[in-house]
Amino acid sequence: MLVEEIKDVLKEKRCEGTPRTYVYVSELSSPCDLKIWYGLTGAKQNDLEADTKLTFQQGSEIHRMMMHALFKSREIEVITAEADILDSDIVHGRVDAIFSRRGTDEMQLVDFKSSSGRAWDYIPQDSHITQCQAYLYFLENIERGWLLYLNKETQELAEFEVESDDGKIENLIERAERLIEMAKEGEEPDEPDKSEWDFYACNYCKYSEICKTT
Repeated sequence: MLVEEIKDVLKEKRCEGTPRTYVYVSELSSPCDLKIWYGLTGAKQNDLEADTKLTFQQGSEIHRMMMHALFKSREIEVITAEADILDSDIVHGRVDAIFSRRGTDEMQLVDFKSSSGRAWDYIPQDSHITQCQAYLYFLENIERGWLLYLNKETQELAEFEVESDDGKIENLIERAERLIEMAKEGEEPDEPDKSEWDFYACNYCKYSEICKTT
């Protein structure tokens, strides 16, 4: 009885979104042009089931907990939290925190992630590395970036330093610009070549219910 009631409350119906003229940092590494294009055109996302919404809420709570720990650290000084990318009309995003070690002037950034089960064996994930590299690209006065993971099953923490790769990010920005123009013109991208994709790429896509390729 209670389980069904809670699931009914947590479910979320989604309507069509609003078209936009920018991509999010988290979208840059997507292998699928069509997925990015759906977001740009404001296409309807899949309705949220209770388990998915709970996963999102857990991620938010993990983020809050790790941010709280950094603020209390005697060795780390948090300069700003939730720092927006500035001066970019093409890419929007917000890095979790910018910090420095106390007694130094070197600013660094960190992005928090959570993982569990089999996925823990494959961290850091390529998409997360690309996201962190994008923050380094746009926040030009910061040269060091970190991914900080929490294993939701074991509570183990792991950190990875990320090196910048401006060439890769510039190529992804060019791709984003092309997709933005296609969305404005109502021109759909070609169907993607899925031969080298991870097995879950389509199964967990938020546009799987409307996508013509699934």
